[in-house]
Amino acid sequence: MSDGQYLYAARHAINETCPSLYYTTGDDNFPNGQLIASERLDDSDSWEDVPIHHILVMDTQDSPELIAL
Repeated sequence: MSDGQYLYAARHAINETCPSLYYTTGDDNFPNGQLIASERLDDSDSWEDVPIHHILVMDTQDSPELIAL
């Protein structure tokens, strides 16, 4: 979800296995890009796992922020 400035993504589940969620801000295939995906798009070490029960907040001015639910 986005409000035009920030991009928000949640990794959360209730009574189910929590699906995977990854993000990257430094993949060589996407210079200056910030990506969120359910699976890594390549074998690059730049992909980070969003921890279970966390919200990821991204914007172009700051480093990604992870907030525990």
